[in-house]
Amino acid sequence: MTGHRKWFSSLNPVNTKEYITFGDNGQGKVLGVGSVSLSTKLSLRKVAFVRNLGFNLVSVLQLLDEGFEWQRRLVHLSFDLLVRLSSMGLIRGLPKLKAEKDLVCHLCRHGKMVAASHTPVSQFKDEAFGFVRDLVLRLRNKSHKAMRAIGSDNGGEFRNSRFKNFCRDLGLEHQFSSPYTPPQNGVVEHKNRTLVEMAWTMLDEHRTPRRFWAEAVNTACYIANRIFLRAFLGKTSYELQFGSFAEQMSREFEMSLMGEIQFFLGLQIKQGPEGTFVHQAKYTRDIVKKFEMGDSNPMTTPMSTNTALDADEDGEVVDQKEF
Repeated sequence: MTGHRKWFSSLNPVNTKEYITFGDNGQGKVLGVGSVSLSTKLSLRKVAFVRNLGFNLVSVLQLLDEGFEWQRRLVHLSFDLLVRLSSMGLIRGLPKLKAEKDLVCHLCRHGKMVAASHTPVSQFKDEAFGFVRDLVLRLRNKSHKAMRAIGSDNGGEFRNSRFKNFCRDLGLEHQFSSPYTPPQNGVVEHKNRTLVEMAWTMLDEHRTPRRFWAEAVNTACYIANRIFLRAFLGKTSYELQFGSFAEQMSREFEMSLMGEIQFFLGLQIKQGPEGTFVHQAKYTRDIVKKFEMGDSNPMTTPMSTNTALDADEDGEVVDQKEF
């Protein structure tokens, strides 16, 4: 909060009668809430404009809330990955965040807790082939790219005659992870655990009934395919499968990426970190060149901002697009 009105880049007045009590028991009325730009890349939102406030107060917790809010929107992914995505600019609207030590999300901590022992996963491993087969056939029909291989660990649910015959019939190469390498084994179990924890966190945060478990897992899987980056490739699973946004637009609507917009309806557009600006620099240069005034000396013409201009009824009609 601050008492300096000129610092605000945007300010919305408040209708409620809210007061701030100072240390000397004095009070200042909250006149509005807006944004304060500290630099071209950093601005503070939800800043209160308080009457008679002679100093400025910044809440560190409120600054961290923006990072927590994005973490919630992305199904409570780790802060390290959130900072990495922020630095790479892969998510539209995600501000630049900095890594903070000892930053704990209590909802994530609760989602990782185990209240009771889980049902052994081994009894469901026999169903792996059916799910993989349906997924491969569906992706072959949807994808515009040819599928050449599938990868898995050396678990018995993947290394068997059914998978071998299936890959041979479709001409696919079945690539296995290196044996006796713990980081490369149990990949399916680790990914499943990640989805389960994300789903539990969403349900616990909003106290959602457990009957929405399937929807929570689908939401977690949807976001995971769009935020987790593949190692060495720097791309998400969704981008690897369907291509980037520009590739999808080109494929679906025959659109081509022409770069950043420079002109629109004859007006010159300039986009920068501080905003988008419309100006007529090129238009002015064209007018000066057209009337052969390029060698003229520039001169300022003082004019009051309160001066009102009236139409010249007896004047010559001119083309308004040129003047």
